[in-house]
Amino acid sequence: MDNCQLTKHSLVERGLEALEKGLAADCKFLVGKEREEIVACKVLLAITSPVFEKQFYGSIGEKDPVELLDIEPGVFKKMLQFIYSRRVGIVSREEALDLIKVAHKYWIYDLIKICMVYYLDNLDKKDMKGLCDILNVSVLYDLEIKDMVIRVCILNK
Repeated sequence: MDNCQLTKHSLVERGLEALEKGLAADCKFLVGKEREEIVACKVLLAITSPVFEKQFYGSIGEKDPVELLDIEPGVFKKMLQFIYSRRVGIVSREEALDLIKVAHKYWIYDLIKICMVYYLDNLDKKDMKGLCDILNVSVLYDLEIKDMVIRVCILNK
């Protein structure tokens, strides 16, 4: 058996290996319309998100498995990737918007910031629909992005 503690040299690599192999997983999620089963570690979720902390360790105590039918499995997996490694591989502006919505739901503001930066870095100031999309998201979730939008408009002359 591969011991990631011995073979992986960084905490990031160990975190991603733990996520991939379901190491120390003690909760299950049924995600998306397909109800894809995804496992995770409650402690890692709780120390990253006050919502997960309340969900798993609060007075209500969520039952296993947790159903998340309003989230796409790929987006949820990307959020877990961030929780386990503090890194996320965003591949499109649409994915960044989807991640912002999920990160907002779980109060993971570091991930929101990364997604906002990715979105704005990949936005041409002439793309009015893209600007409207990110501004709508910022209003919907009460995010402060004025400085970021100004930066995009100045840098993308």
